Amino acid sequence: MSERDAALGAAQKWMARLDAGDYPGCWSSAAELMRGAVTEEQLAQALRGALDPMGTPVSRSVTTAEQHETLPGAPDGRYWVIGFAASYANKKGAVETVTAMWDRDAWRVSGYYIR
Repeated sequence: MSERDAALGAAQKWMARLDAGDYPGCWSSAAELMRGAVTEEQLAQALRGALDPMGTPVSRSVTTAEQHETLPGAPDGRYWVIGFAASYANKKGAVETVTAMWDRDAWRVSGYYIR
């Protein structure tokens, strides 16, 4: 399996938790960088605030996957920034960006953004 595929698989597994509303699972499976930046409750609050107005997820497809060694505000490392075109019940044209990083001998999500 390529590094890209492994990072993408980790992002998709994390997003399956997200879609299921398993915010504690999102936090516990995230990279140490994310877990050090926000508490489990802060992450859950942020995700609920961003996603509840969107409604139920309908579809999602990968649009971009870019490898980086440096990202603003993050330590140097191995990262994949993955873009998704998403559709939700109340938002047809959402764009999601998930950052996966090599952390603790596995690819884990260190960032999530939706617009």
